[in-house]
Amino acid sequence: FSQAARNGNDWWLTRWASATDGHRVSFYLGIYAAWNLAASLLFLARDVSLMLVELAAATALHNSMLASIMSAPMKFFDQTPIGRVLNRFSNDQDALDLTLPRTLNQLYACALRVLGTIMVICTVSPTFLIATVPISYLYWRTKDLYSKTQRELKRIESTAKSPLYSHFGETIAGASCVRASGAEDRFVEDNCNKIDRVNGIFALSNHCNRWLALRLELCGNLIVTGAALTGVISRRLGWLTEARATLVGLSLTLALAVTNSLGWMVRMSTEAETQMNSVERVAEYVSIQSEEAWLRSHYNVSIFEPLAASGQSNTTALKVPDWPKGGEVVFEGYSMAYREGLPLVIRDLNVTINPGEKVGVCGRTGAGKSSVLMGLYRMSEVRGGRILMDGVDIADVPLEQLRGALAIVPQEPMLFQGSIAYNLDPFDEYTQQQKWEALASVQLDEYVKHLPEGMKSSVGEQGSSLSVGQRQLLCMARALLRGAKVLVLDEATAAVDHETDAMIQAAVRKACQSCTVITIAHRLNTIMDYDKVLVMGEGKKLEYDSPPNLLANKESVFSELVRSSRIARVNSASSLAEDSQPVT
Repeated sequence: FSQAARNGNDWWLTRWASATDGHRVSFYLGIYAAWNLAASLLFLARDVSLMLVELAAATALHNSMLASIMSAPMKFFDQTPIGRVLNRFSNDQDALDLTLPRTLNQLYACALRVLGTIMVICTVSPTFLIATVPISYLYWRTKDLYSKTQRELKRIESTAKSPLYSHFGETIAGASCVRASGAEDRFVEDNCNKIDRVNGIFALSNHCNRWLALRLELCGNLIVTGAALTGVISRRLGWLTEARATLVGLSLTLALAVTNSLGWMVRMSTEAETQMNSVERVAEYVSIQSEEAWLRSHYNVSIFEPLAASGQSNTTALKVPDWPKGGEVVFEGYSMAYREGLPLVIRDLNVTINPGEKVGVCGRTGAGKSSVLMGLYRMSEVRGGRILMDGVDIADVPLEQLRGALAIVPQEPMLFQGSIAYNLDPFDEYTQQQKWEALASVQLDEYVKHLPEGMKSSVGEQGSSLSVGQRQLLCMARALLRGAKVLVLDEATAAVDHETDAMIQAAVRKACQSCTVITIAHRLNTIMDYDKVLVMGEGKKLEYDSPPNLLANKESVFSELVRSSRIARVNSASSLAEDSQPVT
């Protein structure tokens, strides 16, 4: 309708120019203004409606992709570089939000303009239909060659940007190490080489555009020539009367203007086709299998089958009421691998952790200590056996409920940009008094009270305004605030000093008397007062007993680990003492 109004506007001008009563200016000018107003309103309605529909589609794709990424299994993050994920959310999503809607809008406008021009020319000179056949073939052939080349260049460009994003992000994250090793020039050179590769592809794309412009100018000239020749032939054959002679001028005017429209139409159609690669790449991430579905496919859980047949929601139907109550954890012949095709990291593990017990897990590097926690959180593929928590197989429990029943303090403290209160209680589930009690349990309450804004003070990006020890204590307070029946410490004191270590251990003893504590031990002295110690080796249980009983056996693996730890500390202290001796 908008293009029809625009062509009607041009037609009214030609009628005004050929009218015998052209002196009636107010009449013709009024109709001309009405045509212009109608065309403007229709163009505005078209552009707004297209942008709203396309933006709604881009928003839906973004939200679906974000939901898929947030619920993707750990296998996906192990196999996918972070630069590729960032590329989806930056470059590809930008194409969906801005570039693609604008491209489609211009494509529709140019296509309608070219179609309207050809229809006007054919109406004035029907013989022009004969000339449209070779011109259309030349145009189609040119577009086909250009589209194939440009599509592949766009695909190569998208692929080339992922390593650039990954390299840049890794360089920024490891800037201190790069500077310490004096490798700035090498990293700058690598970054420039990756940028040159992307720019080289961009230059090839520009060359293709110049190639296209030359051939489209030829098509435009053929349309103008065809319009002029068919006008002359129609006049000679008597098909065109003198009264309609002004229409030939209109067709020639439109034909002269159609060259630019034709070029833009080809470019926009090709650009839209290449930008659909971004839609395809985003749709690929939208269709990622969720962690719940992936784990379900690797657990032999028969309970899911009747639920699927009845159409019930797995998340709600499988929730176990009032669970867990005591915190008992039992590994029964449990075996696990990180993903298909990789060797087992836990082999036939049989361990019973009674409610309220504090168990330390130790072993040499690669023994499978952290893998025990991965299995407890159902983050990896199960190859055999099961894990029971208060008598319930965790495979029968939805991930949301299972992980909500556990509290963890990771080795590297994870804080979000925001206030201390937000990091303690992101979902605002607890009272202010409970938050202060959690801070007091790790001896952070006095520090927070002396801050200008108290608990509303910002922790900065990744907790930059706090020391490493304070970050770990805040993570510990967050875990204690939840009051979970099972608390997991994944080498939580490995990166802190002995004073902070002692504070964390004291908080565990005081606040976790009624819950089960599983600690991945880096410093063996932190688990000496625990109820039991699980010694792992090559994914197997080597020993499982109380620390006094294990130390009583001088041949036990735990005794050997303790002796090795003491020898390492003594050697380290001796080296420091020698280095501090004055040089004579």
